[in-house]
Amino acid sequence: MAMAPQRTVSMGGKAVPVDAQGRPDINAILGGYVDRGIWTYYYTIKIGAGSTVGTQYSFFGASIGQADPYNTSSTLTKLETNIPNANFFNPPRDLILDQLGFVFSYDTRVADMTSLLKNSYFEFKIDDKVFFEGGMDLHPSGVGLTGMSTQTTESAWNIGTANPQAVVKFGNFSKYIAPMQRYSLILYFPEATPTMLAAGSAGGTGTGTTATGLWLRAFMKGLTDRAVQ
Repeated sequence: MAMAPQRTVSMGGKAVPVDAQGRPDINAILGGYVDRGIWTYYYTIKIGAGSTVGTQYSFFGASIGQADPYNTSSTLTKLETNIPNANFFNPPRDLILDQLGFVFSYDTRVADMTSLLKNSYFEFKIDDKVFFEGGMDLHPSGVGLTGMSTQTTESAWNIGTANPQAVVKFGNFSKYIAPMQRYSLILYFPEATPTMLAAGSAGGTGTGTTATGLWLRAFMKGLTDRAVQ
Protein backbone atom coordinates (compact mmCIF):
# COMPACT_ATOMS: atom_id res chain seq x y z
CA MET A 1 0.00 0.00 0.00
CA ALA A 2 1.41 3.33 -1.02
CA MET A 3 2.12 5.75 1.83
CA ALA A 4 0.67 9.23 1.74
CA PRO A 5 3.25 11.84 0.79
CA GLN A 6 4.77 13.65 3.77
CA ARG A 7 3.75 17.27 4.09
CA THR A 8 6.31 20.03 4.10
CA VAL A 9 5.86 22.62 6.82
CA SER A 10 7.85 25.85 6.92
CA MET A 11 8.16 28.91 9.11
CA GLY A 12 10.02 31.98 7.96
CA GLY A 13 11.32 30.04 4.96
CA LYS A 14 12.78 27.26 7.13
CA ALA A 15 11.59 23.64 7.13
CA VAL A 16 10.03 22.52 10.40
CA PRO A 17 10.59 18.86 11.42
CA VAL A 18 7.46 16.69 11.18
CA ASP A 19 6.47 13.35 12.70
CA ALA A 20 5.50 10.18 10.84
CA GLN A 21 2.00 11.57 10.24
CA GLY A 22 3.32 14.77 8.74
CA ARG A 23 2.38 16.91 11.76
CA PRO A 24 4.79 19.62 12.90
CA ASP A 25 7.10 18.37 15.63
CA ILE A 26 6.45 21.10 18.17
CA ASN A 27 8.96 19.61 20.61
CA ALA A 28 11.87 20.14 18.24
CA ILE A 29 14.43 22.76 19.25
CA LEU A 30 14.98 24.95 16.23
CA GLY A 31 17.99 27.21 16.02
CA GLY A 32 17.31 30.72 14.84
CA TYR A 33 13.68 30.90 15.92
CA VAL A 34 12.43 33.52 18.34
CA ASP A 35 9.61 34.00 20.82
CA ARG A 36 7.83 37.11 19.58
CA GLY A 37 5.29 38.92 21.74
CA ILE A 38 4.29 42.00 23.72
CA TRP A 39 6.79 42.84 26.47
CA THR A 40 7.52 45.62 28.94
CA TYR A 41 11.03 46.69 29.92
CA TYR A 42 11.29 48.88 33.03
CA TYR A 43 13.87 50.72 35.12
CA THR A 44 13.54 52.43 38.50
CA ILE A 45 15.33 55.50 39.85
CA LYS A 46 15.28 55.90 43.66
CA ILE A 47 15.69 59.31 45.30
CA GLY A 48 15.82 59.38 49.09
CA ALA A 49 13.90 61.68 51.42
CA GLY A 50 15.74 64.94 52.02
CA SER A 51 18.05 64.31 49.05
CA THR A 52 18.92 66.97 46.51
CA VAL A 53 18.11 65.78 43.01
CA GLY A 54 21.02 65.34 40.60
CA THR A 55 21.37 67.21 37.31
CA GLN A 56 20.48 64.12 35.24
CA TYR A 57 19.43 60.47 35.58
CA SER A 58 19.92 57.72 33.02
CA PHE A 59 17.18 55.11 32.85
CA PHE A 60 18.27 51.70 31.51
CA GLY A 61 21.90 52.69 32.13
CA ALA A 62 22.57 49.55 34.19
CA SER A 63 21.25 46.02 33.95
CA ILE A 64 19.82 43.53 36.41
CA GLY A 65 22.51 42.20 38.76
CA GLN A 66 24.68 45.31 38.50
CA ALA A 67 25.17 47.97 41.17
CA ASP A 68 22.55 50.71 41.22
CA PRO A 69 24.41 53.75 39.75
CA TYR A 70 22.57 56.12 42.09
CA ASN A 71 22.60 53.88 45.17
CA THR A 72 25.89 52.01 44.86
CA SER A 73 25.36 50.06 48.08
CA SER A 74 22.51 48.11 46.46
CA THR A 75 22.25 45.74 43.49
CA LEU A 76 19.56 46.02 40.85
CA THR A 77 17.03 43.18 41.05
CA LYS A 78 13.76 42.64 39.21
CA LEU A 79 12.18 44.98 41.73
CA GLU A 80 14.10 47.79 40.01
CA THR A 81 14.60 46.58 36.42
CA ASN A 82 14.33 43.67 34.01
CA ILE A 83 16.83 45.03 31.48
CA PRO A 84 19.36 42.25 30.64
CA ASN A 85 21.89 44.64 29.04
CA ALA A 86 22.43 48.35 29.64
CA ASN A 87 21.26 50.57 26.74
CA PHE A 88 21.16 47.79 24.10
CA PHE A 89 19.63 44.39 23.36
CA ASN A 90 21.71 41.29 22.76
CA PRO A 91 20.59 39.24 19.71
CA PRO A 92 17.94 38.02 19.12
CA ARG A 93 16.32 40.61 21.39
CA ASP A 94 14.98 43.74 19.75
CA LEU A 95 12.01 46.02 20.31
CA ILE A 96 9.32 47.76 18.28
CA LEU A 97 8.65 50.55 20.79
CA ASP A 98 4.93 51.34 20.96
CA GLN A 99 4.71 53.09 24.35
CA LEU A 100 7.04 55.06 26.60
CA GLY A 101 5.75 55.88 30.08
CA PHE A 102 6.63 57.07 33.57
CA VAL A 103 5.06 56.22 36.92
CA PHE A 104 5.84 57.29 40.51
CA SER A 105 5.77 54.92 43.46
CA TYR A 106 2.40 55.03 45.18
CA ASP A 107 3.64 56.35 48.53
CA THR A 108 5.25 59.44 46.94
CA ARG A 109 4.18 62.81 48.32
CA VAL A 110 2.60 65.06 45.72
CA ALA A 111 5.00 67.88 46.61
CA ASP A 112 7.94 65.66 45.60
CA MET A 113 6.27 64.56 42.38
CA THR A 114 5.45 68.09 41.30
CA SER A 115 9.02 69.22 42.06
CA LEU A 116 10.35 66.62 39.64
CA LEU A 117 7.73 67.22 36.97
CA LYS A 118 8.14 70.99 37.11
CA ASN A 119 11.94 71.04 36.84
CA SER A 120 12.74 68.23 34.41
CA TYR A 121 12.55 67.11 30.81
CA PHE A 122 13.63 63.88 29.13
CA GLU A 123 15.23 62.80 25.87
CA PHE A 124 14.83 59.35 24.34
CA LYS A 125 17.50 58.56 21.74
CA ILE A 126 18.22 55.71 19.37
CA ASP A 127 21.88 55.97 18.43
CA ASP A 128 22.43 59.77 18.42
CA LYS A 129 18.98 60.85 17.24
CA VAL A 130 16.32 62.18 19.63
CA PHE A 131 12.99 60.48 18.88
CA PHE A 132 10.97 61.65 21.92
CA GLU A 133 11.46 64.53 24.33
CA GLY A 134 9.60 66.77 26.78
CA GLY A 135 7.99 66.51 30.19
CA MET A 136 7.23 63.17 31.78
CA ASP A 137 3.56 64.18 32.09
CA LEU A 138 3.32 64.12 28.27
CA HIS A 139 3.72 60.33 28.43
CA PRO A 140 1.13 59.12 30.99
CA SER A 141 1.55 55.54 32.13
CA GLY A 142 -2.11 54.52 32.27
CA VAL A 143 -1.57 52.98 35.71
CA GLY A 144 -1.98 54.42 39.19
CA LEU A 145 -4.03 54.65 42.36
CA THR A 146 -7.07 56.84 43.01
CA GLY A 147 -9.04 56.89 46.24
CA MET A 148 -9.85 58.41 49.59
CA SER A 149 -8.48 58.01 53.09
CA THR A 150 -9.29 58.89 56.69
CA GLN A 151 -5.85 60.49 57.07
CA THR A 152 -6.31 64.26 57.35
CA THR A 153 -3.36 64.98 55.04
CA GLU A 154 -4.61 62.68 52.30
CA SER A 155 -8.40 62.90 52.29
CA ALA A 156 -8.32 62.33 48.54
CA TRP A 157 -5.48 61.43 46.23
CA ASN A 158 -4.67 60.58 42.67
CA ILE A 159 -1.27 59.30 41.58
CA GLY A 160 -1.58 58.47 37.92
CA THR A 161 -4.78 57.29 36.27
CA ALA A 162 -5.55 53.58 36.30
CA ASN A 163 -6.85 53.65 32.75
CA PRO A 164 -5.07 51.65 30.02
CA GLN A 165 -6.62 53.97 27.43
CA ALA A 166 -5.03 57.05 29.04
CA VAL A 167 -1.66 56.49 27.38
CA VAL A 168 0.30 57.67 24.37
CA LYS A 169 0.69 54.77 21.92
CA PHE A 170 2.85 55.25 18.85
CA GLY A 171 1.00 52.82 16.58
CA ASN A 172 2.14 53.26 12.96
CA PHE A 173 4.88 55.58 14.23
CA SER A 174 6.48 53.01 16.53
CA LYS A 175 10.29 53.03 16.63
CA TYR A 176 12.47 49.98 16.04
CA ILE A 177 15.49 49.23 18.24
CA ALA A 178 17.57 46.55 16.54
CA PRO A 179 19.84 44.06 18.35
CA MET A 180 23.06 45.76 19.50
CA GLN A 181 21.70 49.21 18.60
CA ARG A 182 22.29 51.80 21.32
CA TYR A 183 19.40 53.68 22.92
CA SER A 184 19.09 55.95 25.93
CA LEU A 185 16.47 57.62 28.12
CA ILE A 186 17.86 60.49 30.20
CA LEU A 187 16.00 62.81 32.57
CA TYR A 188 17.54 66.30 32.84
CA PHE A 189 17.22 69.06 35.45
CA PRO A 190 18.75 72.04 33.58
CA GLU A 191 17.71 74.99 35.76
CA ALA A 192 16.95 73.77 39.28
CA THR A 193 17.73 70.63 41.28
CA PRO A 194 14.89 70.34 43.83
CA THR A 195 15.29 68.85 47.27
CA MET A 196 12.92 66.08 48.34
CA LEU A 197 10.85 66.51 51.49
CA ALA A 198 12.70 65.56 54.64
CA ALA A 199 12.17 62.07 56.00
CA GLY A 200 9.03 61.95 58.11
CA SER A 201 7.72 65.25 56.79
CA ALA A 202 3.96 65.43 56.36
CA GLY A 203 4.11 68.21 53.76
CA GLY A 204 2.00 67.95 50.65
CA THR A 205 -0.44 65.15 49.94
CA GLY A 206 -0.16 61.61 48.70
CA THR A 207 -0.84 58.03 49.69
CA GLY A 208 1.82 57.96 52.41
CA THR A 209 1.38 59.69 55.77
CA THR A 210 4.97 60.98 55.83
CA ALA A 211 7.67 61.59 53.23
CA THR A 212 9.97 58.67 52.41
CA GLY A 213 11.49 59.88 49.15
CA LEU A 214 10.32 58.46 45.84
CA TRP A 215 10.80 55.78 43.25
CA LEU A 216 10.37 56.83 39.63
CA ARG A 217 9.89 54.06 37.07
CA ALA A 218 10.23 54.44 33.31
CA PHE A 219 9.08 51.72 30.96
CA MET A 220 9.23 50.77 27.30
CA LYS A 221 6.43 48.59 25.95
CA GLY A 222 6.08 46.99 22.56
CA LEU A 223 6.72 43.93 20.41
CA THR A 224 9.96 42.13 21.22
CA ASP A 225 11.86 39.04 20.08
CA ARG A 226 13.45 36.71 22.60
CA ALA A 227 15.23 33.37 22.26
CA VAL A 228 13.08 30.24 22.44
CA GLN A 229 15.88 27.90 23.59
